[in-house]
Amino acid sequence: MKNDHLEWTVAYRPGTLLARSYKAGKLVRETKRETTGAPAALTLAPHQTTLTANGTDVAVIAVGAADAQGRAVPDAGHTVTFTLSGPGRIIGVGNGDPSSHEPDQFLPGLTLIDAAGWREKLTTGSDLDALLAPGLACDDWPAAFARDTKARTTPESKLVYRATLDVPALPVDSTLKLLLGAFGETQTVYLDGQRVAEGTSAALTLVDLKPEQLVPGRHQLAVVATPFARADIYENLALKKLAIVRIDSPAPAWQRKLFNGLAQIIVQTTGDSGQIVLRAESAGLAAATVTLIAKPKL
Repeated sequence: MKNDHLEWTVAYRPGTLLARSYKAGKLVRETKRETTGAPAALTLAPHQTTLTANGTDVAVIAVGAADAQGRAVPDAGHTVTFTLSGPGRIIGVGNGDPSSHEPDQFLPGLTLIDAAGWREKLTTGSDLDALLAPGLACDDWPAAFARDTKARTTPESKLVYRATLDVPALPVDSTLKLLLGAFGETQTVYLDGQRVAEGTSAALTLVDLKPEQLVPGRHQLAVVATPFARADIYENLALKKLAIVRIDSPAPAWQRKLFNGLAQIIVQTTGDSGQIVLRAESAGLAAATVTLIAKPKL
């Protein structure tokens, strides 16, 4: 014995490894290790089940896999998906694998797409339909937002602005909004030749869009504006981002792969009291649930 520790080497074979210790010929302790079967069910073991409903208290929950006899399987590597209900939120997952590139958090997504390549055309309105036609090439139009724009207008003038939007594939259940700056005193907005909004520039700053209006690919954005009354506004217009598509996507499902048969998940209270139920699922394994109680702060 060295440093109160005993160790020895044995040849491996499946079965039970039993260690017994004796003192004065009397058995004082016994422990064993058994070869486990295939993973059959997930397990959840929180370090505490009663939380204070203060918005900061947490429970750290060990996630594992057990065989049909309930023994922990140390080499399980299943991907586990988590869902939560009640006054709690998941704030992180982990598994201790130093080589893992899995995310520790699964958060809502935000994508911003700037309209690019702005061009402008001055018109009296008689050729407006042609200037708004989908697919119209406008590379020969002047660059938009010139400082002398006001000097070139008349009381009957309208300005047609065109740009492109390159839209990536959208996650399911995304919401889309077009954020608008002021192009003129009044403005009418067209997407791929279809009118989507009109109003004064002060009121028309946000347009809700549907996913079918912005399928992946290149789209054409056009704005028909009544020129500003003040000439000085055009001096800095080119420096502003006047049209941005905001794409909000829901958070992906929380998940983590077991490493050496284990993972962890951290659940935090929201500040409300009640039952928090965490459910863990993995293909081919029986699911596991654990209930936490969030009690009011005393």
